[in-house]
Amino acid sequence: FSAPPLTPPSTKETPSMIPPGLFRWLAAMPGAHVGPVRVGPSECGMGGGLYLTERVSDGDLLFAVPHSAVMSVEAAFADPRLGTGLAALSESDGDRAALAGFVASKLLASDARSPYLATLPARSAVDPQHMLWWGRDEVSLLEGTGAHRECLRLREEVDEVAVTLSGDTLQSDVGRCGQQAVDEAVRAAYVSILSRAFTIDAGGAGVGAGAPALIPLLDTMQHSAHATVRYSYGEGRRVEVFAVGGHAAGAEMTICYGTHPDMVFGAHYGFVPAAQAASCYTVLRLNEVDAALFG
Repeated sequence: FSAPPLTPPSTKETPSMIPPGLFRWLAAMPGAHVGPVRVGPSECGMGGGLYLTERVSDGDLLFAVPHSAVMSVEAAFADPRLGTGLAALSESDGDRAALAGFVASKLLASDARSPYLATLPARSAVDPQHMLWWGRDEVSLLEGTGAHRECLRLREEVDEVAVTLSGDTLQSDVGRCGQQAVDEAVRAAYVSILSRAFTIDAGGAGVGAGAPALIPLLDTMQHSAHATVRYSYGEGRRVEVFAVGGHAAGAEMTICYGTHPDMVFGAHYGFVPAAQAASCYTVLRLNEVDAALFG
């Protein structure tokens, strides 16, 4: 982090990483709607972004993702093989751990969600952007900051959840794929959840209400404090995404990841928004929020 302020996440997919079947897979689902959008190289940051293919007006529906396509805690609990174990894990370790187990199991299998799963962040030996993929030496560069404690906390959580899953819910996956593959799948699942998951009120307090969820296509969008889309659950429990304001064809559409201190953006999302930069050394700014968060 002791470098010029980080750009938005390189964990976002590049155009070559977008499977050609992603839009077809989504559009074929009952209740889905894929409007005037495409994925291309982002102009807001590194990786991919979502662009308009035609002019839109304020309130126009851009796309809609059916509930069946969403990777949620509800879907995890309903899984015939994993549901009971993941529900127990949710009780002991929280919804994030349960969703990570569900996502990890799908990453290890040949799953119907493969066109979407292929868009999720993957470890790169050249640029391990997310701190869950850093080595110990890289993590130690943050010593003395709240960011360091947050990194250690999250890495410990991932390691503990991987052990729990390997001894129970994903035990058969360990036998089939090996322990290293399962550990890596759990870590990759956490990277996706930390950097890309949404919490959307589906209405009511049903299973998984208020829990994190991975929403295809919506999570290809880059962050901006001034979002150009809004999203919510609509009729049929599908996630509907609408334009905020009018935009010309070719405009890159953005969402807001929320208001967070730099430490959270860095440790969870793998980047620090340039608009928040107050100096050229992010590590100094991470330290400034330490006292406020940790006393």
